[in-house]
Amino acid sequence: MPAVAGLAVLSEIPNAFEKDWDLKDSVFLAKEPNSIVSEGFRSLRTSLSAYSPRSVMITSPSPGEGKSFCAANLAVLQANMGYRTLLVDADFCKPRMAEIFTDPLRGKGGDGSLTKQNLCEETIFKNLSLISCGRFSTNTGEPMNSEIFAQMLHEAHSSFDCVIIDTSPLNVVSDGLTYSRHADAVVLVLEAGATKVDAAWH
Repeated sequence: MPAVAGLAVLSEIPNAFEKDWDLKDSVFLAKEPNSIVSEGFRSLRTSLSAYSPRSVMITSPSPGEGKSFCAANLAVLQANMGYRTLLVDADFCKPRMAEIFTDPLRGKGGDGSLTKQNLCEETIFKNLSLISCGRFSTNTGEPMNSEIFAQMLHEAHSSFDCVIIDTSPLNVVSDGLTYSRHADAVVLVLEAGATKVDAAWH
């Protein structure tokens, strides 16, 4: 699909789930490190390493195409290799990373005790930290603006070796387009046989 859309193919990740899969079970680098799915993420990392990015933004045209799945696994892969890694959940439409990466003994996702907005916290994986940007960044109901995002990313670079950013789908809200100018690399996740070319180029 990316080749058809005129984009460079960084990696092809095999289909890992049937319908109604749970994102909590999606970290293949932890549960099935020798699977072909995990190898697909190693291939993605190898492709990205040619550009030496310190920050990688991962997005998709539409919901349900696997961007959060890719962001989660790439972050764990980087952390497993010994890099101090920060995962930024900047999906203001449907933030999901806290339910995967934070200790359930500390509270339930969304109850305010588990992940506070813009608070960097350790995860259940060594070398991996998480920032959840929250549903909105201000009491005006607006997502984090470009300047605040750029400042957050600049500060993250002083403490972490790499930053993986999961953003909202591009055809739902424009946050990803706004933030993309500040990331060193952008990965557009397309679902083979499902994503339409015009959606990828929208």
